Amino acid sequence: MTRQQSISTCGIALLLSAALAGCGISELQEDRYAGPKPSEVAQAAQHLRTLPPREEAEEAMSNLLKQVIETTTAASPGLTWRVNQKPSPGTHRCKAAESEAGGTSVDFGFIVSDTPVPDKDWPGVADAVRTAVNSAASTAHSLPYGTSGKYNVTYSSRTTGAILSLTSAVAAVIEANTGCRLTKEQLATPPTTR
Repeated sequence: MTRQQSISTCGIALLLSAALAGCGISELQEDRYAGPKPSEVAQAAQHLRTLPPREEAEEAMSNLLKQVIETTTAASPGLTWRVNQKPSPGTHRCKAAESEAGGTSVDFGFIVSDTPVPDKDWPGVADAVRTAVNSAASTAHSLPYGTSGKYNVTYSSRTTGAILSLTSAVAAVIEANTGCRLTKEQLATPPTTR
């Protein structure tokens, strides 16, 4: 790189930095990392107290997954599901304010069939998932997409944050998460006021 190119590159970098700073980009980044406001945490805590405890959500999701596995296998007999990990609690589906309020979710990892759903079976498999989800959660909405050989249907609850997704391409994969919740123990403890 010549001296002239180096000066030009530095000049462009300085101009870009000044332009971004003038647009308030640095302020936006600072806010992004500041964490939730106390009022947001209080609102999240209040919302989490309206939901069933995490233990009940985990049991309900586990039962739903069993139903999805059974019905999808009936709709596409070539599917052979295996669980890659045990359900694990964490904050994966929790918003920052929910985490600050003590919320956790249970992630079910990946349930995998090395055989993808054949094109001819996809409508029946998608319908089986829809039926299972609708019987378990009337507030779920779906986001389906698909082209030959590549399919996905995702159901989520706007109220609870629970999510269940079935994807099929090279393999078929089910993912699920309870959404953010408080435990039974947390719900038994009166909320703190600040």
